[in-house]
Amino acid sequence: MSYLPLRRIFYVVLTMAVMAGVVVVAACGGSDDAGETPTPASAAPAATPAPAATQAAPAATQAAPAASALSGTIAIAGSSTVFPISEAVAEEFSKANSGVRVNVASTGTGAGGRAMCEEGTIDVWNASRPAKESELEACAGNGIEVIELPVAFDALSVIVSPENDWAPCLTVEQLKTIFGPESEGEVTNWNQVDSSFPDQRLRIYGPTTASGTFDYFTEAIMGEGGAHRGDLDLATEEDPLIANGVNGTPGGVGYFGLAYLEQYRALVTAVSVVNPASGECVAPGAESVESGTYLPLARPIFIYINKGEMESRPELRAFADFYLNEAPTLVTEVGYVSLPADVYDWGRDKVENGETGSIFNTIEAGTPITEALERVNSGETPAPAATQAAPAASALSGTIAIAGSSTVFPISEAVAEEFSKANSGVRVNVASTGTGAGGRAMCEEGTIDVWNASRPAKESELEACAGNGIEVIELPVAFDALSVIVSPENDWAPCLTVEQLKTIFGPESEGEVTNWNQVDSSFPDQRLRIYGPTTASGTFDYFTEAIMGEGGAHRGDLDLATEEDPLIANGVNGTPGGVGYFGLAYLEQYRALVTAVSVVNPASGECVAPGAESVESGTYLPLARPIFIYINKGEMESRPELRAFADFYLNEAPTLVTEVGYVSLPADVYDWGRDKVENGETGSIFNTIEAGTPITEALERVN
Repeated sequence: MSYLPLRRIFYVVLTMAVMAGVVVVAACGGSDDAGETPTPASAAPAATPAPAATQAAPAATQAAPAASALSGTIAIAGSSTVFPISEAVAEEFSKANSGVRVNVASTGTGAGGRAMCEEGTIDVWNASRPAKESELEACAGNGIEVIELPVAFDALSVIVSPENDWAPCLTVEQLKTIFGPESEGEVTNWNQVDSSFPDQRLRIYGPTTASGTFDYFTEAIMGEGGAHRGDLDLATEEDPLIANGVNGTPGGVGYFGLAYLEQYRALVTAVSVVNPASGECVAPGAESVESGTYLPLARPIFIYINKGEMESRPELRAFADFYLNEAPTLVTEVGYVSLPADVYDWGRDKVENGETGSIFNTIEAGTPITEALERVNSGETPAPAATQAAPAASALSGTIAIAGSSTVFPISEAVAEEFSKANSGVRVNVASTGTGAGGRAMCEEGTIDVWNASRPAKESELEACAGNGIEVIELPVAFDALSVIVSPENDWAPCLTVEQLKTIFGPESEGEVTNWNQVDSSFPDQRLRIYGPTTASGTFDYFTEAIMGEGGAHRGDLDLATEEDPLIANGVNGTPGGVGYFGLAYLEQYRALVTAVSVVNPASGECVAPGAESVESGTYLPLARPIFIYINKGEMESRPELRAFADFYLNEAPTLVTEVGYVSLPADVYDWGRDKVENGETGSIFNTIEAGTPITEALERVN
């Protein structure tokens, strides 16, 4: 079985379909939301419904499958390079240990190090380079010791556009010329890298400075960690964006891990690198990594485990053992290179003996693998940094799991970060999975405590919750302006009517409306390229209700449908005919890439731009909307850390929502939410209010 992450598979399938000119249906993973029409507002109850859990008994209990006695939650974060391995291991471990939740996040090696060593919010740190001494010292300062476990070999892969036929192989010096800090603002064309190369503009894509891949590349190529030009066309933790950026222009060049090269071979071409010792051009791949000939860009990649947590929690110890046992098979399935068997045995000994610190941070980047293995097998483990007293913390402890809407994600992430600072014993894991997926995790799987939702809960979702004995408290947390975006090259559509938006995105236009001049005869002969969320997204649900008047009514032949808002921004940016939509916070993030379209207010006839002022005034219609969190009432009432988090969220939201780009609610609405939490009021009011209802009217209903 292949374990390429589902969201990565989704990127690949959709992008390959676009490249081939194939019509793509905007659906992912057989979502139960696909094509579903929500209950019309007119059929909904006029007041808050009684919690369904009091009306319907849970389904009859059947014999549960055999499972281990282990329980608990394991939090993993860090490198996007190591993410596919840890995700595959987590999936297999959860099958055998259904009582254990394993949450895996792709945040970048540096962010994973902070989460492990400064915040203490994760148990396992994915790292695509060895831990730095500064990170180990930060761990020690907080009483945390980590066990370093190499889990695979990777070939950091340099990639170019498939249209690039002039640079099949590059030297280290040429790579320095392309990516080195001295080239910033100076080397902007391929013929400056080599006079035999064409007069073609360089377009450079790569990871951020927080990435372990960035650290390793700069040490191996430039000989100095962090030495890199800063004028990239795009620096991102999202490897699909690197692949799509490089693919989008003949002059594109970038780099990422071997597993992503395997995923995106249809989009990019791998460059061979001249081995400095042999002078031969060597391509990245399993064979060249195993033979030690792909230098200097072959590297080991790691996980780091919190020793104290592992020794006190049997589920984490079992996970460490399982990881080392299953890694030899799973790393190859996700596209990396397995380590020799004796290195995994060496790792098991480290776990058994609780050996901490780092060996690999003493080995220079680009060292041949055989030499690195000799160092590993020598057992020359440096002593860990001295443990100092841990800082004082609140008495609260536990883990809070949050998932759902990518729109609400920035708010919940900001609240979680602030809450964890004040409550270091509580881990808050926030995942961006889409509103529909969050609803399933809350109501069908019972794997999360807080559900981020960019539209109200559907009756079908509340019924699923009730069927599993789960009641949810609905809390609006901010106002959003769902923003229609176009390419900066689009100078013909600064404002669109609802009817024109129906023509662009409506289901009747599928396969028929393919050009901007079909939307309006005054628009140019320019092909439409359409980007947006998947059918599992609350943004999709809200947009279709507000614009088409029917939930789920949307053309299916998008150029790209994705839960990843950065991909929507980059897709729209990449072609003059690009058009799409997402939340206001992402508009603020990507204003350098896209242009916001004003929308004609159906009542006033005026063109109104998305923004805080138009949302607060109630003039940005029909695309202004409240966004929500839903909290599991039973869990909240039995777990003080979750109750404290709910109170903290409502107290801090007025400030934090504006910091991440949304619009704060009136103070009395947050007070109303506090009363709901205090009284345990469940169900949904907002699913009785029609999408596009003016905010003032919605607030009257709330109050």
